[in-house]
Amino acid sequence: MLTDAQWAVLGPLIEACRPKDNNAVPGSAAHRLGHALAASERSQVSLRPLGPRPLVAGGSDLHPLGDARTKARVLTAACLDQVLVRGDSSPRRARHGRCREGGPGDQFSGRCKLASEPDAAGAPMSFARRDALTVAELLRSAAQAEILPRFRNLAEGAVRQKTSELDLVTDADEAAERVIGAALLRAFPGALVIGEEAVSRDPDLLKGLSEADLAFILDPVDGTLNFASGLPLFGVMAAVLRKGEVICGIILDPIADDWAMAMRGEGAWIQRPDGPTQPLQVASPAPLSKLAGNVSWRYLSDDLRRVVTGNFWKFAMTPDFRCAAHTYRLNASGRLHFAFSSSVLPWDHAAGWLIHREAGGYTAHFDGSPYLPVNRSGGLISAPDQETWHVVRNALLDEALAGP
Repeated sequence: MLTDAQWAVLGPLIEACRPKDNNAVPGSAAHRLGHALAASERSQVSLRPLGPRPLVAGGSDLHPLGDARTKARVLTAACLDQVLVRGDSSPRRARHGRCREGGPGDQFSGRCKLASEPDAAGAPMSFARRDALTVAELLRSAAQAEILPRFRNLAEGAVRQKTSELDLVTDADEAAERVIGAALLRAFPGALVIGEEAVSRDPDLLKGLSEADLAFILDPVDGTLNFASGLPLFGVMAAVLRKGEVICGIILDPIADDWAMAMRGEGAWIQRPDGPTQPLQVASPAPLSKLAGNVSWRYLSDDLRRVVTGNFWKFAMTPDFRCAAHTYRLNASGRLHFAFSSSVLPWDHAAGWLIHREAGGYTAHFDGSPYLPVNRSGGLISAPDQETWHVVRNALLDEALAGP
């Protein structure tokens, strides 16, 4: 049974989230909590702490102060996993998903189906927009709990080199990856979760991507060099794959507290925690001398470095923001025309590739072959359309090197 302090928050929160007069974001964790607890009474609800920070709401401990509706909007799936609804028999976890009995707008009744469970025998795990919102909430919660408190506040020894002084990992990367990975496995049992830092220790983890019914690729802190330098230009990225095909991409900006999101075939948009969305659209094509784009060239061979950097003068602007998360967001929103990347790691590109594509863009390897998350080499160029892609490739690599 809940204490007075706990009910002071959860009671109004449940009222705010009831399905028939719900003010929470549709599909959000708070919205799902309303379905799961709509018929519950105080005596039927109890909490089970799952770690040192039980009941996390937007990265801070849940307490009986403040606006319950605001807390409803930021309640994360990690919190849902700690709420038990006592029914006629044994307790069951209130988990996200759709109710097997009744439609999504009906009062909760019967067993609530996990979104990651098969819809039928042998059918693949489902993944809908409400599940994408769950993932976004998990990224945001981890950023608030593990990343932002360490920004410009890294302890001695909290930054370490991986392959060079420019390839870093911090305590924030590793802590956020652990938290996000654990939360995803609670929310999507049976899914494959692959994080950048885990792969750096065991590259064989990537071998399961092509066969997994549902897989997540995580970059807990994209732009680690910027983060470690105190530059507020970093992001948290997650790509969702089915049988090796990217079906959802999410790029969170922890500083702005919003995320770029795309669902395959459903477009791309920027979304804030309180729900408003803004569609994303790539820039219009422009002449070569007017094109502005991010060029990441440090992993090129010495010969190609000389070629590429020697061609910068042809463009209006060719910076390197050292952050794929923000590069993809800028390209998908039309604020840059193109991006050139010498590195093709799946945690850097899978989410952004889909967001850029759903915003109307075109991406291919240097040789023109289509992007696949399992590819680990070949470079990438993103542009507003295929014609501009050829213009950029030929201008940077020279026509003799670029081929037809």
